Amino acid sequence: CQLSFSEQAMRALSLLESVVEASHDRLQGILEQAGESVRLRLVWIVPPGWCAFDLSALKAWLQTRFSLLADPNTVEISVIPVANEVDALRSLDEIILHGNRQSGHRALTLLLGSVSSVDELTVEEWANTKRLFSAQHQQRQIPGEGAVALLLASSPLVAGLELADSILISRLSAASRDKPVDAGGRVTGKLIDQLITGLLDVTGIAPSSIKSVMLTTDHRANYLAEALEGLGQSFEHLDPIKDCPAIGATVGELSPISGFVALACARARVLATGESALCISNQHPRDRGVLVAMPMSPQPVIETSSN
Repeated sequence: CQLSFSEQAMRALSLLESVVEASHDRLQGILEQAGESVRLRLVWIVPPGWCAFDLSALKAWLQTRFSLLADPNTVEISVIPVANEVDALRSLDEIILHGNRQSGHRALTLLLGSVSSVDELTVEEWANTKRLFSAQHQQRQIPGEGAVALLLASSPLVAGLELADSILISRLSAASRDKPVDAGGRVTGKLIDQLITGLLDVTGIAPSSIKSVMLTTDHRANYLAEALEGLGQSFEHLDPIKDCPAIGATVGELSPISGFVALACARARVLATGESALCISNQHPRDRGVLVAMPMSPQPVIETSSN
């Protein structure tokens, strides 16, 4: 399958190929262990500009590179363009909701995403639209590139297959600000506070049990101030620098997959500490999303896990 894309898209495809290669052997081993009773679904999240591409050609490209994905009778592949990182998290939330509603749900979902904005044409476009970070304009964004793969399954399936290194993921709590963060005036974290409070009420998790927070935002002062104010007094036990890293400050702008990257970082933190972690999506000017990553044991009411 031959594809003709921009350098930006080709770099993103190369990154995606690398994470699928890294996941392939383990995923194949799980499926061989599970037998025919478990079905594989692949959900590939792509940037909004990719709507112009032939999505069926993207599926074919992926299938030609990985034997595990070649048989359409055993693997369902969806390529989903999304507008931003919160929309991407809504796609994750739909997977969680479906898994929770289906008793005896025996499907593994490989959630993929990749993005790149470091090529010359994209950087030039960012500079022309006054979006590019520089020494003179430090409250602008830093280009980035990356890829991520998350393996999702219901808790009963994780237990039945004895999948190690798994965590629990809550449903998504999301909403939009009345105005963009940079619209002027005082920056308030009220919406983030409301989203966190509502989510923890539903899950029954005490704020004191949250030991880290992964922010998708970068170095920009207004976005950091909004997030830290949103955490408020309930999270005074957290160190803003050590316990609340801004992922975008390290990896650059990765919308629409930055929420997935933050979740992958949260998984690593949960496995390392045995404590719950919040993920806050706050890199978009208005859209906000919050979810919580938890240890598998003891199990709260949430029923979907990531491996």
